[in-house]
Parts: sequence; C-alpha cells; structure tokens
Amino acid sequence: MSLIKLRRPLAAALAGILALGSGNALAQTSELSVYLFNEGLPVGGIEVLVDDELAMLSNAAGLAELQLEPGIHYIELRMQDSVVHAQQILAVQDEYEQWIIDVTGGGSAIYDVESSSPAA
Repeated sequence: MSLIKLRRPLAAALAGILALGSGNALAQTSELSVYLFNEGLPVGGIEVLVDDELAMLSNAAGLAELQLEPGIHYIELRMQDSVVHAQQILAVQDEYEQWIIDVTGGGSAIYDVESSSPAA
C-alpha cells in the first residue's frame, strides 16, 4: 500500500486521538519555516501545499512560513508543476521547525531540517 493511501487514515486517527485530549490542544500551533534556494540563490514562487491544499507561495527571499495544527501533515513543494520535495511530518505543539532546501538536485532536492520544542 502506498504512503499516500496511508497518510489520510493516519491523519484521521491522530486527529481523533488529539480531540480526546485537552480541548485547546488543537488551538496550539507548530511553526514551519521553509527556506528555498535554486543554485544557491533564494527562489520565490514555489508552491507550498499542506495536506493537498495550496497554503502559500514562497516570497522573493525564498521564504515560506506556516502555522500548522499539531498532528500529521503532508507537505509538498512544487516548482513549475513539478514536485521538488514531498514529506509527511508530525507537527508537535509549540515546535519550531526550519527546512533549508535547494531545489537544484535534478528532481531530488537537497535539504536540511532543524527543529526545537519546549523541554518535556
């Protein structure tokens, strides 16, 4: 079974589990900043999709900043109708995550991920 077919049931299950917990857990957010480069230069106009919905375009500085509800999300980056990066993530409440992505990898982007969250 493909990852795409699995992600929707996983997201629905996690949403149900979160709904059983604290009422304001869904009101909290996780931050994701994506810095996009092409041959070392910032690139604007990259489509950023969250859960198959267009969330935004990267700005002229190559930056896209997202606020996500805690839970499983599917992030996809598209440039000129081509998917340059796709990843399923678990957004954690109050987490700050940064992605640095160079889309020049010839169909396989080069990326670095850094994250921080409050101490448990």
